[in-house]
Amino acid sequence: AVPAANANTQAPYQYTNSLYQMPEASAYPTMQPMNQAMMYPQQYTPMMTQPIAPQFVAPAPQAMPTSVLTDAPQVTNNQTISDYYDFFRDREIVLNKQNLRALKIDPRQVFLKYDGGQWPCIINSTSMQFSTIIIGTGSGVYKALNGKPNSSVSLKFCFIDNDNNPIQFFVNCSVSEINSFNNSTELALIKLIFTQRPPDDLIERLGEFLQVNENFVKKMYEKIPLNKDSVRLLGLPKEESYIFIENVPRKCIVKELYFGGARLLFVGVPKFLQNKQVCLKLLFIDSGEKISLNGTIKQAEFLPNRQDIVQVNLEFTKEEVPMSYKFHINKYLTSFSKQLIEKQISNEVKSEQNK
Repeated sequence: AVPAANANTQAPYQYTNSLYQMPEASAYPTMQPMNQAMMYPQQYTPMMTQPIAPQFVAPAPQAMPTSVLTDAPQVTNNQTISDYYDFFRDREIVLNKQNLRALKIDPRQVFLKYDGGQWPCIINSTSMQFSTIIIGTGSGVYKALNGKPNSSVSLKFCFIDNDNNPIQFFVNCSVSEINSFNNSTELALIKLIFTQRPPDDLIERLGEFLQVNENFVKKMYEKIPLNKDSVRLLGLPKEESYIFIENVPRKCIVKELYFGGARLLFVGVPKFLQNKQVCLKLLFIDSGEKISLNGTIKQAEFLPNRQDIVQVNLEFTKEEVPMSYKFHINKYLTSFSKQLIEKQISNEVKSEQNK
């Protein structure tokens, strides 16, 4: 029989602001060990040895940022999902804190289902064909599965949608391996093989995430000229923004954006800007996010026929580019509107040259 639900029913996992900060562990006292384990698994001491049948409480209606991840067209066609599965099915994603936030996975609602019971677990990594999870060796499910290879289980996933509501589903799996986690006697790492193609929701989330990271490398310097249409598609309010030089803000006009950098115009003198460490601030109104992009000015020169306006090429620090920025750029580069906008910009340039 399924065990009775925990009396301390957990509140939904809140992606609380533009930085998607993790909630304080003290806000969830009964699940505190799981939160700590997710962030610092090597320090985790298992405390939950009994199965739990969780209940998810829907959040009260509230204004929440739109997810960058699912800000593309609301219905992904079957061909796109099939392509994701064909291209990325065996690519494993390590679910660290940053990747959990980018994928909008609720780690407190991931459970392993076996023999009528559900046990909380830490999802360590996943692909479209398998997952690895961490459980305590003192838990009932570990004792039940240890020494029983190929046991049939189900892994429950939980994502958060644009309206902060849960998207939950089970994936049928077979236990492939059970090993000690980091040589710990208290934690076990279990590899679960999916016994069938997973739901489209999982394929879409993982596929878009992997596509973004792949395009970040392949299309690092594919530039996006900014006009009113490309600004709208990117989710920016306008071309104007701010750049911080030695912590002093300056207004700037963003002329181009790309994964690896930007081209900007602002008041300044080129010789004082070369190789300066700066920070470009962007506001994405579709998601309510304020993004900081650290980088270095690689080239600075006066705008032709202007001795007060400088044009600079900014190169971002690759390791510090936020995932949400990558999603916005990728959304534009993979959109159907991209070619139309680029053609429009090209025609505008030709028109100016012919005047």
